[in-house]
Amino acid sequence: MLQDVELNQRLQERYKLLFTKVVVPVMVVTTLFLVLSHWQPGNDRVFSGMVVIAVVAGLNVWLSQLKAIPTPWGAISARSDTFDTLRWCVNFPFDVYIAWSLNAHEAAAVIAWLLLTFGALTEVHQPRNKLITVGAAFSSFCVLVLWLYPTDLRTEVYLIACYLGLVFILWKLERYVAAEMAAVFAERLQRERVEREAAGLQREAAIGHSTRAINHEMNTLIGVARLSAERIGERQVEEATAKDVARLEKALSYMERVSRLILDDLGSESVVKRRISLAELQDDLRLLLCNGVTHCQARLEFDFPANAVDYWFEERTGSTYLILHNLAKNAYEAVLAKFDGKPGGVIQVSAAVEGGRLVLAVYDNGVGMSAQQVEDIRRQVVVSGKIDGHGLGLQFVWRECVWNGFELAVESGEGEFCRFGVRIVLFK
Repeated sequence: MLQDVELNQRLQERYKLLFTKVVVPVMVVTTLFLVLSHWQPGNDRVFSGMVVIAVVAGLNVWLSQLKAIPTPWGAISARSDTFDTLRWCVNFPFDVYIAWSLNAHEAAAVIAWLLLTFGALTEVHQPRNKLITVGAAFSSFCVLVLWLYPTDLRTEVYLIACYLGLVFILWKLERYVAAEMAAVFAERLQRERVEREAAGLQREAAIGHSTRAINHEMNTLIGVARLSAERIGERQVEEATAKDVARLEKALSYMERVSRLILDDLGSESVVKRRISLAELQDDLRLLLCNGVTHCQARLEFDFPANAVDYWFEERTGSTYLILHNLAKNAYEAVLAKFDGKPGGVIQVSAAVEGGRLVLAVYDNGVGMSAQQVEDIRRQVVVSGKIDGHGLGLQFVWRECVWNGFELAVESGEGEFCRFGVRIVLFK
């Protein structure tokens, strides 16, 4: 469907270009010839014809170069097929007046009408509009033959029949050329689409290779860190150190999970789904998100229901925490950008049950996002709300929400707040 629309647009552009490059120069030369050959000072009728020639030719040349016409109701495209059809329907009656005012020879008038009809057929693209334009040309030709240059009925019928025959030949010739052009453009569009797909596959292959290499190195580092955590755990440690070890082990666990999630996007089947309770998610968030809060002087708040243990949902292992982690990280940066390390920033991670669905939300009173940024996120366009950001965190969040069947919503006031909400179906 989109390819047909693009093909039609390209064909229409070619028609307009053909009119601009071929018909307009012929129209200008013909206008100059008529003015020079029929100039008669003192003849009001000829002078009015000259004025009409100049106005019609100038208007057509100007409109052929113009892209849009401003109006109180908005801009109108000057090169649309409908507008060109209307312009030609107006042109032909004026051309009849020009032929009458200049008292042109009947043979010259007939040839000029054939040229005008050909010019109309080369500019108007849609068959329906072509038929309307040819109808206007034929009506004005009948006025020419029956009123301006009357002869006997047999000759008039003969001239009209010959005109219709020549118009039919021009129509069929134009349709044949249009079909050939459509075939050429369709082949070119197909080739461009294949080239784009090939370039995309090459890029995805390169990204996949790099991601697997990064994943390999990440797993190596995870192994080293886990070995260190195990050795620390074997020794006699105090309570604070034990909590740090627990946090380290939990972080390593999520590092392994994100490693699997990355490979899963490349076709691996190592990621499995699990059922997790809201209470378990709350414990992970409290353990891992609290670390480093004082870095940006923000107050981190949790608002979870007291019976969080009663709510269960299904996820790709580890992805829900990683989604909230990315959103909280963005919230930290938004608060830091607004308060510049001073107190006053608030980040709230909340959970609530609404209409049989679990709603996990991350709120901050940082710099917020503009209406355009919010709209881009809703259109699944990856952007970043921070300076020099790359937006990969939001890309991960959006991708994981899609893979898990979650719904992501965002609302924000620029310079005031931002709230991301993730709606999850509860497991019954």
